[in-house]
Amino acid sequence: MHIDDFATNLKKIQDSIFGSEFSRHLKIYNFDAQTLSGIMVQILQVSMQGALSLKEQEFKEREISLGEEKLRQELEITTNASKITNKINLAEALKSLIQAESMLKSVNDNATINKANAYVGMLNVVGNAEQSAAIAPHTPNVVKVIDDIVTKDLKLYEPLLSSLADEIKKNIQINEDAKEVFIFCPKLTLIPKERVRILGFSTYSNNEVKFVIGDKEIQARTYDFYSEVEGTFLVKFCAKNQEGSWVEDKITIEVKES
Repeated sequence: MHIDDFATNLKKIQDSIFGSEFSRHLKIYNFDAQTLSGIMVQILQVSMQGALSLKEQEFKEREISLGEEKLRQELEITTNASKITNKINLAEALKSLIQAESMLKSVNDNATINKANAYVGMLNVVGNAEQSAAIAPHTPNVVKVIDDIVTKDLKLYEPLLSSLADEIKKNIQINEDAKEVFIFCPKLTLIPKERVRILGFSTYSNNEVKFVIGDKEIQARTYDFYSEVEGTFLVKFCAKNQEGSWVEDKITIEVKES
């Protein structure tokens, strides 16, 4: 405990007590020294307990604040990790799709090249043969084997590749549209004068953020909402993205008598 803070709180409480109506009434009544001393000791005890309670409350608020910051960082890390993983998976899927399309095209291209090479090879053999009559019986079989090499487009697989490409495009769009700003409030319906703490989260860790309630803007990641009057209140949490544009999430809080 910081002794200066405790002493300051104690002095404020004592000043408040000794400046109160209770203290003025003490001076009016004719207490004997022992009774007055007992009262003063009790006042000191109450003052010290009050100062301790204030310090404990301060520690609790700091602990809550640290917990909120830890939760915020964990959510930001988890969200960023998820986005990175999605991008890696999409990149791998896109790579596989490109490889599949390349293989599909190369199958046909290689078959055409092999077929042409086979014809050229056969013509070279026939052209260089000294006994063409001996080769003649085998020529039909060679031509048949060459003709069996398929050079048609593999149309059967194109719809599947097209479907996979469409799915990857959808996933890329979903990843780009993934929520990057979040607002959290444990209660959305309050009674007048009830307080609630609202938390703002963003995947843009160090970028500028703000809460917007009506015409009021608060530069913070945590906001204590409070209203003495009934009504419906729109609360926005905004953060600047890497391009400098504001991205927002919002909630509506209703304040009414239960």
